[in-house]
Amino acid sequence: MNSILFYSNEQPIIGLVLSLVLFFGTYQLGSIIYRFSKIEKLFSNFSDPDYLKSASGIIFLILILNPILLFFPNSKVFLIFVSFSLLFLGLLNILKFSKNLIIYKELDGIKLGNFYKDKYLIIFYIISLLLISLSPNTDADSLDYHLRTAKFLAEYGKFPQNIFHFHERLSGPGEIIIAIGLICGTESFGSLVQASGLLVLYGIFKKISLKKEKENELYFLVLITAPVIFFLTSISKPQLFFICTSLIVFSMNFFVKEKQNLINLRIIISLIIIFISYQVKFSFILSSFCFFTVIFYKSIKDKYFKNFLLISFCLFIIIILPPMVWKYINFDFNIFEQLVSPVPLNLSGMEFFYKYLTALGNNKTFYSYLIPDNILNYTNSLGFGILFIFLFKFYKNNETKIIFLILLFFVFISVIFGQRTERFFYEPLIWIIFSSIYFGIWFKTKYLNYIFRIQVYASIFIIIFSLATLTSGTITKNLREHVLINNANGYSLYKWANSKINKDDIIFTLHRSISYRFDKTVHFEFINFRGLNGHSRDKYISELKIRNPKYLLTYGNGEKPRVPKEIKDCVGNLIYFKKNVGRHASRNPFRKGNYYNGYLYEFRSDLLPKCIK
Repeated sequence: MNSILFYSNEQPIIGLVLSLVLFFGTYQLGSIIYRFSKIEKLFSNFSDPDYLKSASGIIFLILILNPILLFFPNSKVFLIFVSFSLLFLGLLNILKFSKNLIIYKELDGIKLGNFYKDKYLIIFYIISLLLISLSPNTDADSLDYHLRTAKFLAEYGKFPQNIFHFHERLSGPGEIIIAIGLICGTESFGSLVQASGLLVLYGIFKKISLKKEKENELYFLVLITAPVIFFLTSISKPQLFFICTSLIVFSMNFFVKEKQNLINLRIIISLIIIFISYQVKFSFILSSFCFFTVIFYKSIKDKYFKNFLLISFCLFIIIILPPMVWKYINFDFNIFEQLVSPVPLNLSGMEFFYKYLTALGNNKTFYSYLIPDNILNYTNSLGFGILFIFLFKFYKNNETKIIFLILLFFVFISVIFGQRTERFFYEPLIWIIFSSIYFGIWFKTKYLNYIFRIQVYASIFIIIFSLATLTSGTITKNLREHVLINNANGYSLYKWANSKINKDDIIFTLHRSISYRFDKTVHFEFINFRGLNGHSRDKYISELKIRNPKYLLTYGNGEKPRVPKEIKDCVGNLIYFKKNVGRHASRNPFRKGNYYNGYLYEFRSDLLPKCIK
């Protein structure tokens, strides 16, 4: 894997170029798909279809590749073939791509003196966020399981089957896109795809805001400058892209006057998007259920229920069933249980992990969603766009009443049963703001616009700071190193550890950023979530003996570094030590933590299982 990324790590600017070329390839793939279907005709009813071509290509890739990578023995060869084919398509069509995208189409005739206008501010923010997405990966989840799963796919052509790393069980077909970038030599393609969801939003905005209110551009700016967007566009986590593509489903079912010859195509595309989203990230199950219910209702009302039923069954067999069968085969994960849980609860410790996942954000207040409670949590709020919940003209017609009911249902279920983190609510925020743009709001005042502009203009400073401190890492090797040391938690620790031991040595690690050592790690999560205290204890110990880790990597301050009590008796002598090896880094400059020491101990696998408490 290191050899694959050698050139882009040594010359980061090459990785940036490769990411862009691959993205051009997805655009051309979408153009090819449009030629053989009526998709462009359907999309043109609610969007500028050029802005949906890349999204169409990406969804098509996931649809085709996911079942192949799950079950076919020679899938690595096929994945490599697809990756370089995409690169070839991008090289062939760079010029054509540029003439149809935002930089060329929207900047024609721009004058510097007009930069302050909302139209050009929109373009500035979208381009800036796309550039930020190309910066080195620094967030914890990406460095933990998203990149690790993608590297495994790129190296072996299949999904990992590790029982130790609980977070890894949350990965899915979204990591395929990251793997394509890795195969072609770039780590930033996955995060670029996530940020490209903003192009989907802009394409739909262009269409539905025609001949509407002059404040619409300001409303759209409020959406794309929500503080949480700076987090979502700078990570490889497969989330923002699918949050934005859900608007395609929303628009087809609420912003389009039905055409009889396109009904079946609308159902097919809607179900493909919501089924894939649900497979990519389990949290999309709520929005998928909402959309599925709307499509089901419309099929009965408009008398095409049989078509809906047949299409649903076929797409369930193609998209939903294969990963369910794979999880049943590899983890004995009950198929019916998979409908309500993202992780196999039959493994001990997973029940505590599931509770941990659903408890995220339980201490949030409404105020913290609206405005960050402190500078440390700036990117953990939704901003003033929340006010559209009170501004939306929900009583206008039946469509607006259905939309409002969906929003209430989404919020109610999320608060009672699901996660309450801000990024989870960015999806309904998109729906409510676009509905307000399309159907109108019931109350307007210039003072409200002033409030919105505070957020819009304040975000300019965040953009400039992010470009300087993160995107600068795409220019030279030294700048990349500087960005990773200062912003990527665990980078310095793993760099030190990797320099001390052989590349094939297996280590037991207590730090999350395991993608820096790829598949030569045994992750500690099964201990933290009490896996050794339950019925799967013997299974974990048996697998641990097979992996046979040679070292334990940990970190901390003072004489007593972090070591779980369950494995203390398996830990031998201290082999390597480095004082102040790294610090608890973050992209937020106000979240910089203290320095910590690095420890590499001998791990006595030969004492297993007696040394396990």
